Amino acid sequence: MARFALSWLLAAVLLVSSSLVRAEDCQCSPETQRVTYIVVEMPDPKSTQSSLLPTPTPIFSKLNVRPTATAHTVPTKPTNFPTEGPFVEPPKPDTHPDNKTHTFGPCSAPGINRSDPINIVPAQNVSLYYSSSDEEEPGSIGMNLTMNNPTVVLEHIDSISNVICNNLTVTVLFENLEGFNEAVKDWSDDEAFVLITNHMGNCNAALERGFFLASGVSSNAEKLAVTVKASRKELASIAESCEMAFTSLPAASLTRRLVLDPSVSLSFAEVHHHLSGYLKYNFWRFRLEHLYFDLDANFASSAAISAEIRASFVETIRYSPDVLAWSLVEVPGIVSLGPGIAFGLALDVEATAAVGLHAGVDVNIPAGNVHVDLLDGSKSGTSGWEPQYNSYANISQAADVRLDVGADVTVQLAFKLLGGLVDLSSGVTASPGIANKFKLRGEQDAWVGGTGAQIDAGFEVPKDGLVCAETNGVEFASDFYFNVSAFATKFWQRDLYNVRVPLWDVCYSF
Repeated sequence: MARFALSWLLAAVLLVSSSLVRAEDCQCSPETQRVTYIVVEMPDPKSTQSSLLPTPTPIFSKLNVRPTATAHTVPTKPTNFPTEGPFVEPPKPDTHPDNKTHTFGPCSAPGINRSDPINIVPAQNVSLYYSSSDEEEPGSIGMNLTMNNPTVVLEHIDSISNVICNNLTVTVLFENLEGFNEAVKDWSDDEAFVLITNHMGNCNAALERGFFLASGVSSNAEKLAVTVKASRKELASIAESCEMAFTSLPAASLTRRLVLDPSVSLSFAEVHHHLSGYLKYNFWRFRLEHLYFDLDANFASSAAISAEIRASFVETIRYSPDVLAWSLVEVPGIVSLGPGIAFGLALDVEATAAVGLHAGVDVNIPAGNVHVDLLDGSKSGTSGWEPQYNSYANISQAADVRLDVGADVTVQLAFKLLGGLVDLSSGVTASPGIANKFKLRGEQDAWVGGTGAQIDAGFEVPKDGLVCAETNGVEFASDFYFNVSAFATKFWQRDLYNVRVPLWDVCYSF
């Protein structure tokens, strides 16, 4: 299967102010009402691209061998403990999804010798190709048709000088006697045949092909003209089956900032990708026999969360936008298909006391492939998904804390054949993230992996000890998780790949 690069650069800025933990919910006086905010911060797209897209040294090479988490005690703070990443500027103003429709028109079939007289002879199997008129735009669609009647593709014959159509006939004019004589010999009244027209005359709409079922033939040797009595037909009524292969479809892109309300916003960088696939439809049985697609990708993302919590706090945020950025390929009268892209964000925060929190993860997936079979989920699978990552996390005060941050990207394929004869969608969602658990005991100005603003000591803090220290110390566990799932809207949904790798499981005193 063809492999194409996908560069996905994901960025997010999330600000959750007092609208998430409202002051009136805390049952306290105005002087002691708590104010909570969460900021999800992302590196500048330009700097992220330069630092993440070059392939870094892998952290691990085989995800199917999952490390065993082991806790250990060290007397002093490790020098390589994760540290906080840089804070970045707010995102630019809102922009909308860059939805595009790429119209593919008829193009010359590769490997066809237009001077070969065999192309004048009606054949049961024919091939048609479609691509963009813009030479710099990627992608092509090849279509193999098994017809009910023998068929002639007029654009494959170089001896034709013109084609003239009206409601009852198709007149084909030849440049030389050899081509004319071959047509007179092979185009017979005895057997119905099909003519497929392209750009000549007024036989079809722009960027479409015309399909005509012949019922009679006459010729004029003086004008080198063959006139065929014919009626216009739809492809579905004259074909037995259709096989279609699409390669390197133009990419969808998304550069936008979503504002959910005055206190919550989400910012994304630009994402590109390419898809290839195959289908086979049997018109006689009204049955879709094959439909699958392949996604080749490299993916880079960076996400971070920073919070100052003034009291015990539990909050779960799940954001999944309804709007996808689509890049549709339209072959007028034949097929409409294309990839769309959407992002999601997940935050889980739980703290037993006032505390400052910081965590983040950078993920780079240099080579991944997903094969999605829409009709048989058991044939879907993945290869090459070996994430490379680094992370940081710290807390500023004595507390038990769970702080998870994750982001996902969904690539969805919309597909419509012959105006809705087949209409369905499918897709793939990739979800990397980091899960952190802290248990810190000590003075209110104790710190781990960075310093945080000191918080008033009037709040209740946990009193139980740690496995490595009775008074001052920290237990820290951090896991990297990654999941790839696929779905076919009307048929199935399943996980194709998932892994959870322990990064840290330590306890130390200070």
